[in-house]
Amino acid sequence: MKRSIILLLVLLPIVAFSQMQHIISQGNTATTKRILGGSNTIDSSLIKIRSIDKTDLLVSMPDSSFIQTVFAHSTMGTNATTLLTFPNLKIYDFKIFAGNIYFCGQDNSGVGFISWMSISNLLSASPASFTVQKITTPITLSRVTDLEVYKWDDGIHVVAIADGIFLIDMNTFNPSTYQIMRQNISNLFKKLSVGQDKILTLEKISDTSLTITAFNKGSISNYMYQTFSHPQLRHDKYVLENSMTNKDIFTFGYTHRKQTSNAYYKTDFATIEVINGINIINKQYLEVADGKLEPIDLEFCPEDSTLLYLAGGYHGYDEIFPIKPFVYNGYPINTIQPNDTIQDPIKQYNSIIRYENYYFAAFAKDTPSSRGLIFDCKRNSSPFLNCASSHVVKVINDFFLNPIPSNVTYQYLVGQQDAIILKHSYISNSYTIQCQ
Repeated sequence: MKRSIILLLVLLPIVAFSQMQHIISQGNTATTKRILGGSNTIDSSLIKIRSIDKTDLLVSMPDSSFIQTVFAHSTMGTNATTLLTFPNLKIYDFKIFAGNIYFCGQDNSGVGFISWMSISNLLSASPASFTVQKITTPITLSRVTDLEVYKWDDGIHVVAIADGIFLIDMNTFNPSTYQIMRQNISNLFKKLSVGQDKILTLEKISDTSLTITAFNKGSISNYMYQTFSHPQLRHDKYVLENSMTNKDIFTFGYTHRKQTSNAYYKTDFATIEVINGINIINKQYLEVADGKLEPIDLEFCPEDSTLLYLAGGYHGYDEIFPIKPFVYNGYPINTIQPNDTIQDPIKQYNSIIRYENYYFAAFAKDTPSSRGLIFDCKRNSSPFLNCASSHVVKVINDFFLNPIPSNVTYQYLVGQQDAIILKHSYISNSYTIQCQ
């Protein structure tokens, strides 16, 4: 018995150390804030964060002074960062899909573009050249701003919004021609998402109405739509996200200040199913007494069918609200609000991504250092240590959205390839942990 106890006492520290090393190597702490290197003139309105895999995050930092974008690649559990500089390209959005990065934006000649490359080339110390597809024929577009990627029968497609009134669908297996849908009226494409068979767009008609259009994947000339009225917007922003894996089910939201029992800001969430029409299957709203709820981003977490709503929260600071789109009665939620370490409280975080079960990361420009800031968190852990705080708020199953008749039309065009060859650069860097 004594020998067993002694052996156990010897093994326990070893096991504990091994477990701790595993935790550190995976970055599995409740919350962490990391300051990244890179440009000191980051355009905070365009920064994005995406996950390469369970441990690797990639952020984009477009320059606000000239046409250039720096990507920072970070591996959780290390302080190593790779900085990847793309000269002559201002990247507005990017996605990681099937081992490739797909990105879009504006080049130094003021023309919109779509491009892609393998992740291995992106992260190579000796990167190869890549092809940029400029959008010039039959019409020259100035910027491509929002992008999604999907796999179809004939290849991998990029679908994107350009100049607010164009929807582009490009087959990356054959980019010599591509499809364009142009708004024939003054509607603006505000958001974009993809489901199983449909491409969904959210189009602003006015401050009190919007249109949801469902385009067919692979053939965007085929579509259906529904227009809705809503209370007057408090912010000229919407959020939209596919809210069920491998289904044409989506959730969108907007913020208003319609009087009920109080005059708080409210974000309405509508969950819709797109099969034989565009039908609302659930309706909710969120309100915060001391927050303006400016919509920033929305991210779906399949592990528990939760939507992470990034918005302006308590005391003006950005906050993450976990929304349950398939709960049909009112329910309380525990929010996550990164502690106030950024000087500008009105605009902190601009992008959020889920990167592992219950883990998410948000990205901001750190104002004091003028560098990038990653806040990552395991949302089913408690407490959040000294990096974040939490509030309890209630989501209510009701809202103020109503379908209305409308006439939405588009013009179908075929684009022609206009390609150029560019190259990016690679340098090693490191990040510093601000809080953990």
